[in-house]
Amino acid sequence: MKSNWLAGLIVAASVSAAHAATFVSQTQEYSPPNDNFAQAQALPDSTYATMGNIYYATRELGEAKYATASLGRTVWYKFTATKTGRAVALLTTADMDTAPLQMQAFSGSAIASLTRLAKVQVAGTDAANSGSLAFSTVAGTTYYLQVDSAAQTYSLDGDFLIAIQQFGASGGLAALTYRPALIEDQSSDKFKVLVANGFKSKADLQSGISSIGAQLDVTSTATTFAAGQTGWFTVADKYGSTITGIASGNLQITAFSTATSAYMGIRAIPLKLFQRDYNYHPSLLVRFAKPV
Repeated sequence: MKSNWLAGLIVAASVSAAHAATFVSQTQEYSPPNDNFAQAQALPDSTYATMGNIYYATRELGEAKYATASLGRTVWYKFTATKTGRAVALLTTADMDTAPLQMQAFSGSAIASLTRLAKVQVAGTDAANSGSLAFSTVAGTTYYLQVDSAAQTYSLDGDFLIAIQQFGASGGLAALTYRPALIEDQSSDKFKVLVANGFKSKADLQSGISSIGAQLDVTSTATTFAAGQTGWFTVADKYGSTITGIASGNLQITAFSTATSAYMGIRAIPLKLFQRDYNYHPSLLVRFAKPV
C-alpha cells in the first residue's frame, strides 16, 4: 500500500512539473491587447503610424530583454515581408512622451527561440525623440518587433508611434506620418514627417517641394544622416502668395552618398494645400424650442 501511495505521489509531482514547464504568465487586466507574443499586432507596410503604449504591459517567461536594465513592459508587433529585401521600422514618442523606449526585431515563431536581428533605443533626451532599425527579409516570412522601456526614476510615459516599410536589398528612405498631409493656406499650419535613413551607409538628404513650393517651406533637424539615423522634416505654410481651392504637390527627399555623392534614392510624400473659404462654410445655427 505504501509503495502505491509513493508511486502516486511521484506521478502527481511529474504532472505538476510538466505544467510548470509550460506555464505562461497571464496578461494584466488593463494591459494592451498585444501584451503577449501570441497576440502580436500586425503592422502594414505603410507610412501611416500605428499608435501604441506599454502601460500595464508585462513580460512573459522566456522573453528576451533588450538589456539587463530593461523594464520588462513589453508589447509585440508582427510584419510579413512582401519581398526579399530590407525592412525599416520607425519608433517615436513624437511630442507625446519622453520615455526611453527600446525596440528589437526578431525572426522565429516561438518566444523562447527567437533570433534577434536588430535593436535600437530611443532616448527621451534625443531631439528627434525617435529611432529606427533595419533587417533583411525573405518574402512571405513573418517577423516580430518588441517594444519595451529602460528603467527610469521618474514616472513612466509609455505612448509611442510605430511604422514599418519594405524596400529592396539596398534599403531606402523610410517615413512616418501621423496625420493626413493637409496644410491650410495663409495660416500657421505645419505638417511633420519622420524620416529614417534605411540605407546601409551615410547619406546626405536634400529636400524640396514640387508644384506648390512657392507656397510652402521645408526644414529638417539634420541634412546628413548616418545609417539608421532619424530626423523630422517640417513643411509649413508661407504667408504671401495664396491659392484658390486645393493644390497638390509632393515633399521630395533625395538621398546622395556622403562618400561618393552618388544618387541613392528618393522618397516622395504627397501634400495638399487648401484654402478655407468661410463665406461658403457659415457657422452652424442651432435653434432650441422654447417651452410654452
